[in-house]
Amino acid sequence: MNIYLEIIIWIFCLGFEIYLMFTSKYLIGIGMPLAGAYLGFESYKKRGNRESQIILNDKGIQTFSIEFHNWSEMDNDEVIREGYSKYMKFYLVYNHPNGKKK
Repeated sequence: MNIYLEIIIWIFCLGFEIYLMFTSKYLIGIGMPLAGAYLGFESYKKRGNRESQIILNDKGIQTFSIEFHNWSEMDNDEVIREGYSKYMKFYLVYNHPNGKKK
């Protein structure tokens, strides 16, 4: 989601939460900031890792969770699709000396 849209939604929700606090709906007024804090933290975690996720070159492959492997060490490499429509994701799957990586 665009960061500016997230900020606009956050400001709107903050104003609505303040309104609820002053109209004696304290339970909803307290629950909204807690839910917002949780969703904000989850969004921050997804954007927090700005390092390269995968490095490919003529010698081999390295991912953020697996050390470098030569192409000769790998077999059964393929790209798989999971999901449909806007929920579709593609994954590179391959076997290496330490197991299988998706």
